Amino acid sequence: MPKSRKRRAHRASEPAAGAGDRTPIMHPISKLPVIRDLIDGQVEEDAPLLGNLRDALATPWVMDNQTVARTTRLYRERLDFIPHYRQQLALWSGDPDHGHLLPEFERLVGQVSTLEVTAREILAIAAKLKVGTIEKMLAKSDLELGLEALLRGTPF
Repeated sequence: MPKSRKRRAHRASEPAAGAGDRTPIMHPISKLPVIRDLIDGQVEEDAPLLGNLRDALATPWVMDNQTVARTTRLYRERLDFIPHYRQQLALWSGDPDHGHLLPEFERLVGQVSTLEVTAREILAIAAKLKVGTIEKMLAKSDLELGLEALLRGTPF
């Protein structure tokens, strides 16, 4: 076999390229401020987005396919990361040397739960918005749009 066609074999401990189930790195307690800021920052940024998406449910045609797809991808990734946050917080809170930080760990566990609930709601709204994006509306004939408007009671 020519050298250019040889493929590098992966070791059993090495994930294949693009593998999504990598083993998370457990961080030392010195990384608590970074992880706290990540969690709190995500909770803070999710609230306005969730409000905007709720508002968009009334007029889904203001959304485009790319925005809805990007939102879906990002919040699926966020949901995939939630167990890593929980695992890290459980590791730290289980260490007797960190007993004085238990209230902060409990607060962050609550924030992670908020992240999960919000991400699930954002994904549910994105799924609803996906069927009525501007591209979907532009692909319909005037007759289809008119009939939908009449059936929906929309005055345009």
